[in-house]
Amino acid sequence: MTNRTKNNTGNWNTGDCNTGYCNSITPDDCLIFNKPANRAEWETADKPDWVFAQLTKWVYESDMTDAEKEAYPDYVTTGGYLKCYTSLKHAYVEAWEKASDEDKELTFNLPNFDVEVFKEVFGFTPERPSSKREVTLTLTDEQLKKIEDIINDYDGSWDAHEC
Repeated sequence: MTNRTKNNTGNWNTGDCNTGYCNSITPDDCLIFNKPANRAEWETADKPDWVFAQLTKWVYESDMTDAEKEAYPDYVTTGGYLKCYTSLKHAYVEAWEKASDEDKELTFNLPNFDVEVFKEVFGFTPERPSSKREVTLTLTDEQLKKIEDIINDYDGSWDAHEC
């Protein structure tokens, strides 16, 4: 009941990336978010870093909270502590919360992305990063007047306005 190559589920497979029993080939197709797809789509897709969460991770002293320092006083000697998650889904949630907006956005661009399947696999519903950004602009009085006029004349449709 062993697999002689990598990334297999099932038993007695000699090809890579198999699901099932007694296979000797590496299939071209696979399921991605429960939908059929070409394996090359997944292999070439940009994957977000947060999905590579582990059940354990080293937390350096500089990253420890006061509560963690109190719970793990040996951090003074070791320089931190080994955080152990009770489930991979818990690790995924924390990794998502710490991920950059760019990394989160990669999630939504994965082949066949499906939010319901995502929730089943990772244990939470992802929210797309906000597209709003805080910016500071330097405008001339004339530019500011144009913007004010556009806002004051706004009728619910941006199509009719020119900047």
